Amino acid sequence: MLFAYYFIHLRAAQIPIKHCDKILKHLEKPVKDPNGFTKNQQNVLTSIFESEYYSFISKLSKKVKGKFVIDSVSGNSGFILYLENGDWVLSYLKNKQLLYKCGSGKPTEKITARMFSKEYGDRSSPSPHNFPYADESNHIASEIEHSHGNRITGLAIGADSFNFCFTEGMELETMLIPDKKGRLSLSVFWEQW
Repeated sequence: MLFAYYFIHLRAAQIPIKHCDKILKHLEKPVKDPNGFTKNQQNVLTSIFESEYYSFISKLSKKVKGKFVIDSVSGNSGFILYLENGDWVLSYLKNKQLLYKCGSGKPTEKITARMFSKEYGDRSSPSPHNFPYADESNHIASEIEHSHGNRITGLAIGADSFNFCFTEGMELETMLIPDKKGRLSLSVFWEQW
């Protein structure tokens, strides 16, 4: 099932979420507003659903849904999930968005180079910026390894990034946030939703 959810993406867009007065760690279930979406949140969701980005990313769901992740590689600006049938999907930063490229067999050097862009920062250390999980160090490879052996059930799409969803409510949560030097960087967390 393809869906967009609001919790992290709207917080990242600096839209207040009610009843979220504590800092979440990435394996905690979020507290959701029992009263539903505010008008402002509904407007943001509508803009996501109507965006070219949403239209582009939603095509990926058909290519990955139901497939198991068997391996992965990562860099500072992206990662590749290797799937059970010999296919792969590259998620990488470009133009301040998380994009994707799919293929099968061994990815070319041109493809894998997209994971190591000097244009983007390094989120392996905690960031002083006020974003979800910014106070935690982020080792992308370790987080993605949790997806190995798990089946992709869909995607969650935000304004500038998307998550791979897995069975039992798990996700590879991706966020674009500044690193400790203020450079836009990729964060990836294995988390419960």
